[in-house]
Amino acid sequence: MNIQLLITAIIGLSSVLLGSFAEHSLRETVSDEMIRKFMTGIRYHQNYSIILLFLSALRYMNLPTKLLFKFKAAFWIFLFATITFCGSVYLFVISNLKVVSYIAPVGGISLMIAWLYLAYIALSKN
Repeated sequence: MNIQLLITAIIGLSSVLLGSFAEHSLRETVSDEMIRKFMTGIRYHQNYSIILLFLSALRYMNLPTKLLFKFKAAFWIFLFATITFCGSVYLFVISNLKVVSYIAPVGGISLMIAWLYLAYIALSKN
């Protein structure tokens, strides 16, 4: 069983479900500004689902074990960042609790760290 692929499927599915929720239910209860914020979360959620899919599919390639381990670590960093960023955006819009919005930068910085880690992998000698 590929747990990363399973998690990726759940992340991708949840992005579609939350997008549908935003368009068909949430739009009637929150301001246009809040919908815009929620849709930003959806956009990141869907884009990073594709990154997670790519990273989880690398398991099936004939790559050196050390390199696969690095890509696996990148997967978990991207997953944490995606959940932290998108999740905080969703919670902020739904709850309107200002304190939740302070979590989003942690997710954003984590996304930057994930990309920097991929750059490190690219520059390393495996």
